[in-house]
Amino acid sequence: MTPSRVAVSARRLALLLAAMTVLGSLLVATQPASAFPPTLSVTPGQFGRPGLPRYPYIYVPTETVTFTVSSNTAGEAYDVFVYVGPADPTAANPGLAQFNNLTIPTGLAETRTYPIPALLGDGQNYAVAVFDQNYIENGFIGPRYARQFFAVQAYEFRVEVDRNAYIGGDWVTATWSANNLRDGALATSGYGQLWAYNTNGVFFAWPAGGNVYVFPNGTASGTVKFKLPDPGTPQFNGIIFSWFNDTASGPTRFQQAGDTYGIDSLSAIVTVAAPKVFAPGGIVTTTITTVASPNPAAPSPTDPPEPAMNVQVRVYQLTPAPVEIPSYGTGVTTLVTDAHGRLTYVFQLQVAAAQSNYEVHAQATSPSGLSQWNLSYDTFTVTAAAGLVQVLQFNKNEFQAGDTATATSIVTGAGGAAITYIFEVRDTTGVA
Repeated sequence: MTPSRVAVSARRLALLLAAMTVLGSLLVATQPASAFPPTLSVTPGQFGRPGLPRYPYIYVPTETVTFTVSSNTAGEAYDVFVYVGPADPTAANPGLAQFNNLTIPTGLAETRTYPIPALLGDGQNYAVAVFDQNYIENGFIGPRYARQFFAVQAYEFRVEVDRNAYIGGDWVTATWSANNLRDGALATSGYGQLWAYNTNGVFFAWPAGGNVYVFPNGTASGTVKFKLPDPGTPQFNGIIFSWFNDTASGPTRFQQAGDTYGIDSLSAIVTVAAPKVFAPGGIVTTTITTVASPNPAAPSPTDPPEPAMNVQVRVYQLTPAPVEIPSYGTGVTTLVTDAHGRLTYVFQLQVAAAQSNYEVHAQATSPSGLSQWNLSYDTFTVTAAAGLVQVLQFNKNEFQAGDTATATSIVTGAGGAAITYIFEVRDTTGVA
């Protein structure tokens, strides 16, 4: 018997309704994955400073991390974790805090907080991250949409030397300090060590002996001195490295720091006294300052002085061809800079000195002879008119419109040389 069209249609409708019922139950049973990648914003910490790792996301113990998850769709849900990275949370290591199925409200942004525990250890790989809503349900598997690393740090530790350049035989003063980020006060005493060595890996000994200096009584600040070898290895620069922990073993707070400095850094500053223009037979006064400079080729007056350095002076006439004038220099005689690294050298020009440009060169050498610098100089000029003085006199002190002004030039020191005059008259606005 052939079924009627009505019976077939009814059967098809029943099958369709059954399929829709099964599909609807599946949709209800399975939570949909988040459709829109959310954004994550984290409020910076209050006590960090530029230059620290993870700045501005640095937090001190007991400070609160505030974060906001945003989306364009209300009702979206996400799994949010606070954890120790860089590896994402797992079932065995689920992190420090979980916010399962954090739901986006009608305002499209949800804000939560995480208080930093007082005993949470220092670290730079803490993170807040937003994952798919089924990340936990799927066995900690699923996409991560956003992440912000942050650091936990109780104090900042610094170590530095008193100068940026030295030569062999100098004393170096190293200073360390551990200061709380929250208020700047010294950190609680702990345990710290310091090493001094050069870039060739050679360690410098401390006055008390040994290569490791242990902070006395674990104090959070202090100074210590050590002497650079002389002779040493000036081609290598110096390094100090230190760390300071809250305890000698198993520390919760641990920070490290270092500093660098130049060793083969002897230089000299040569200064010919103004006006640097002299007549034949004139007296030339030159100041020479020996310094330790991080840039010996361009030393600065602010560079630390190096006292008791040996100095020899040479003077060169530059034209028509460079030639040394031995009578102007020190020859084989060695001068020594004073306690401020200075000396004054005076010499007299010959009465028949050539009109030319000249250079005064200084060669500085350390007492051991290991450190030496001979590229510093200053210039001056010798001219027959070096002592020329001009006085301009007017025939009246005040003039009215229509008056004739007469200016007389009175010159001394010309020595009979021909002089060319150029007179120019301008008003107070500069108009000729």
